[in-house]
Amino acid sequence: MDNSENTEQPVKKKEKKNNWKFFLGLLIGVAAVLIGTVFYRGYFTIKVPYAGMVTVKLPTYDLFHGNEAGKFNQDEIGRKLSEIEYYLDNEYYYSADKKSVTEGIYKGMAESLREQDKYLEYYTTKELEEELTSINGTYVGIGVMVSLDPVSGGVLVENVTPNGPAAEAGLQQGDIIIKADGVELRGLSLAEATGEHLKGEEGTTVKVTLIRDGASMEFDVLRRKLDDISVYTAVLDMDGKKYGYMYITQFLTSTVNGFTDAIDSFEAQKVDGAVIDLRGNPGGDMNAALDMLDYILPEDDGRFTKDGEYGPYQGKTLLLSVEQKNLPTVRYFATDGHRSGLSLVILADDASASASEIFTGVMKSYGYRSAGITTYGKGIVQSVRMLYDKSGFKYTSGEYVLPDGEKIHGIGITPDTVVEASDEMNEVGIDITDPDPVLDVQLKAALELLKGEQ
Repeated sequence: MDNSENTEQPVKKKEKKNNWKFFLGLLIGVAAVLIGTVFYRGYFTIKVPYAGMVTVKLPTYDLFHGNEAGKFNQDEIGRKLSEIEYYLDNEYYYSADKKSVTEGIYKGMAESLREQDKYLEYYTTKELEEELTSINGTYVGIGVMVSLDPVSGGVLVENVTPNGPAAEAGLQQGDIIIKADGVELRGLSLAEATGEHLKGEEGTTVKVTLIRDGASMEFDVLRRKLDDISVYTAVLDMDGKKYGYMYITQFLTSTVNGFTDAIDSFEAQKVDGAVIDLRGNPGGDMNAALDMLDYILPEDDGRFTKDGEYGPYQGKTLLLSVEQKNLPTVRYFATDGHRSGLSLVILADDASASASEIFTGVMKSYGYRSAGITTYGKGIVQSVRMLYDKSGFKYTSGEYVLPDGEKIHGIGITPDTVVEASDEMNEVGIDITDPDPVLDVQLKAALELLKGEQ
């Protein structure tokens, strides 16, 4: 008995000793992890009386988190936002709407890039929904096509929808809208100015303050649901011949059907040619413009695709190429099997931009003539990407190259016949519902080009 008791006692002491070492090792391990985490993180934050939260940066921060060239420093961004959030939560005198603040962060990022890319936009979920809806041709608004005026920063009226609310209220092409319901629009992005202030609920009224010929004016405009009619047509008689006239306000998804219907109608009426008027057209959906070109041009005009680099498209009709930064060049070809035999002349001016210039430039590449004055010179393409929460980001993603290899960004397209608008035309604007070749000298020049092709 005594011997067995003597042999068991040392074993228990040894177990207690081992347990103590285990817990000491665990404690040291946890401490090492915490210290390592702090050193890797590169900073720690402490609360100092009368000073609030103070962040101490360690020398290891730059070692572990030196910003890789061209990359956002996610750790530093998160750290700074955490500090700002603390002050907003604990010391900010007013209340902060966190969702609004967050959206402001994204819009601020977009604003910081706008000096080099004026078309860059961040869209909230609501703004993106409105943008996509307007591209399809239906929206609630006042009935104007607008862009940002580069001089004043206001909202430039490019076109006024005939019989729309803005037209009925008295707005005109060339007006610069500077306020909506007293809110200053200069300095806002186009999405903010239109989506948050000009558009709104159907049946509501917005007070628009604008500049016209240097004078400030105010108009009350009723918002209503609009189906964006983007194609207007007429048939004109000139010297015993009939000519079709088509005015396109912008390029929308819905524009394609209006365009093809107009071409079919002109052909059925056996007109002697047609003028496609793109004056004041700021562009829109590139794919709509390409579909319209595809309807006019044949599939097998291979003047620009004779060599072997086009693979199965060798000998096909090249419509457009888009050069991109880190991706291969994208090429678009005519594929619908339809062509129009109509004689066509394009009418354009310095407000014809983007998709308008694609249309004008491609037609010029294939021998169609144009009249008017040099176009705006926007030869770059924007992509709109929907983010995970259905907000969106629009940015410049490439540059257009016409079939003949010409790039027009910052240059524009000079027409075959250069004709300035008369002072009277500049005063009254283009009457797209009742075109007058006597008053409209640019239209007359386009019709003379058609007459010369007969």
